[in-house]
Amino acid sequence: MDQRDFVIAGNWKMHKTVEESKVFMHDFKPYLKNNRCKIILFVPYTNIESCVKLSAKTDICVGAQNFHWEDSGAFTGEISIKMLSGLGVKNYLVGHSERRRCFGETDDVINRKIKKAVSEDVSIVLCVGETHQQRESGAAIESVISQVKEGLSGINNINTSKIYIAYEPVWAIGTGRVANPQEVNQMCGCIRTCISDGWGAGTGEKFKILYGGSVDRKTCREFLLMSDINGVLVGGASLDPDEFGGIIGVANDILNEGND
Repeated sequence: MDQRDFVIAGNWKMHKTVEESKVFMHDFKPYLKNNRCKIILFVPYTNIESCVKLSAKTDICVGAQNFHWEDSGAFTGEISIKMLSGLGVKNYLVGHSERRRCFGETDDVINRKIKKAVSEDVSIVLCVGETHQQRESGAAIESVISQVKEGLSGINNINTSKIYIAYEPVWAIGTGRVANPQEVNQMCGCIRTCISDGWGAGTGEKFKILYGGSVDRKTCREFLLMSDINGVLVGGASLDPDEFGGIIGVANDILNEGND
């Protein structure tokens, strides 16, 4: 994937039945014409099998929203990469703020998951972000950089085609509040600098960093035009095939404009 290309990811969270997901896929596919973006849909476990089948021979990558770091064991309610890989899953979401806040996932837990994903050679999107309180107190950058360092601790060689970071200010998720594009770009630049300092300048320059936080087709363009933003992680807007398709369209328009 060229550095100019975008990663457009959708996180369905706990939404859509199997039948609803089939309707979505049918209505969304027309938006893939002449697509240049990497598209990932993180769907509920129950929808993975049908979505993988329906996305065959398209640009859609179907991903899982969570996984355990062990292959098997007495972990009631959990699921492993080994199990999900058997369904054709190659992309995983790690460290989403709702996993951190609602289910108590710590940086150590997230790091274990990332190490497992790296050992299995699958792709991940690591989510990091600050709370409203941390931003108001001036600790936003410190908090986000700490999450990056802790999440990637012990990963010596980062494959930039397999590991992405999504910066999602917690106070903007599901609230309808959209962060200032310049401030988001600044934070993404800080993340890139952190990667360069820890893993080499070449790694930081090649890294794909996404913005996630109540973005839709009306607001995505100004973020995608920013120098340090390589895509978006979309929440609610990814549930609507027309809305999500519109975001794909905006991203492709920007890429095509760059070739004019």
